Amino acid sequence: SLRVDKFAGVVCVLDDSQSSGSATGGELWVSDGSHTGTIRATEINPGDSHSHANVSYLTVFDGALFFSANDGVHGAEPYRFVAEDDRGRGTARLLSDLRRGPESSKPRYFTGCGGLLWFAANDGLHGEELFVSTGALGFLDREVGDAAHSGSFPEIGGAGTWMTADVATGRTSSSPASLTCLGGSTLLF
Repeated sequence: SLRVDKFAGVVCVLDDSQSSGSATGGELWVSDGSHTGTIRATEINPGDSHSHANVSYLTVFDGALFFSANDGVHGAEPYRFVAEDDRGRGTARLLSDLRRGPESSKPRYFTGCGGLLWFAANDGLHGEELFVSTGALGFLDREVGDAAHSGSFPEIGGAGTWMTADVATGRTSSSPASLTCLGGSTLLF
């Protein structure tokens, strides 16, 4: 299916039905609506036509594009894309490895509200719960891991990304969905 969102004056597109024909698999593309203006914005999961980033849940927040993608190493995790040229090419960076290692946190329903980015994800410890982010990129020091940050709960998962509350305690999921911003500052779910 074709997924489209506007960002930085260009349209971001991923067409799953066409990605198997691409030499690099399914990735994030941008378009100005013309044939020559349709280009791959970045390559998240490098490789051949079988390496798919599975880009989904695109949303614009604080001047950047946020979405779920799989780089082939961390599983499906939240990403941040910033355009670096006027054609829309840029760099996608892992926002946070919420579910450490190759397993996926499967982030979805990205919604900006109250100056923060909200989304649902599963960190592997608490089930699917509500997460919030400032949009700042997280740390990826696998040698030290979370132990180096044990005194600062908001840093677990990233520099500015954390779980809001374990609503359904333990590994049970509260499954937040239909995230809606009311009046620019109140999140309903």
